[in-house]
Amino acid sequence: MNKVCIVMGVGPGNGEAFVRRFSDEGYQVAMLARSKDYLLQLEQSISNTYAFPCDLMESEQIGTVLAAIRDRLGPAAVLLYNAGGGVFKNVEEASLEDFEANWRINVQGLVAATKAVLPQLREHDTASIIVTSASAATRGRANTAPFASAKAAQRSLAQSMARQLGPEKIHVANVVIDGVVD
Repeated sequence: MNKVCIVMGVGPGNGEAFVRRFSDEGYQVAMLARSKDYLLQLEQSISNTYAFPCDLMESEQIGTVLAAIRDRLGPAAVLLYNAGGGVFKNVEEASLEDFEANWRINVQGLVAATKAVLPQLREHDTASIIVTSASAATRGRANTAPFASAKAAQRSLAQSMARQLGPEKIHVANVVIDGVVD
């Protein structure tokens, strides 16, 4: 069976670094992001990579795209959820829409991706879900209310998933990366 890794949230920096690393390790890497042109550029420059444009704020797109990945590459053994975004405002300045947008990309997208990919992961003896996070998941600062609250929810979700899926040999990790991998 082919080794397939899905990297969700590919951009210059961390996302691209993850794609390069998994490609170097012999994985076929499905790359998801909104920027079709950027993904196609990476597909041309990094071996064993495949562009799958997807807006991770639109949860109905996620299931469709993950099914297309399975059809083209085979079942995923690794899901790396690197999608995220932040509105950096305090609780007074931030709108309810700011909070909702942060929650949708950091939490709802992860839930939609997990639900869609679990059947694929279960086809392997062992599999992984890796969630990239930030230190905001463990402590909020004055001007990070929407971002910190969404990252804290994402961290708790990953912990819950780890306890549920661990007995099935699906490892779930929430990794704090403060900064950009160059």
